[in-house]
Amino acid sequence: MRLLADMHISPRTVRSLQARGHDVVRLSSSRIEFVDAILERVLPSIEQDVMAGAIVTVEDTRIRIRRLPVR
Repeated sequence: MRLLADMHISPRTVRSLQARGHDVVRLSSSRIEFVDAILERVLPSIEQDVMAGAIVTVEDTRIRIRRLPVR
């Protein structure tokens, strides 16, 4: 199962899920400065998609945009 861990999920929980064989994705750091820098970099390129109601996943190395309806 592929899971997205948001900022409020403990790194220990992420490691526990990974140890059980799950593919868990999260940013490598939840420090405010790190998250702000990533958002500042990606928001201009995804703004139109977000305004159209797309679901956007931002990871350390990629951005995934899913336009609705999700299939």
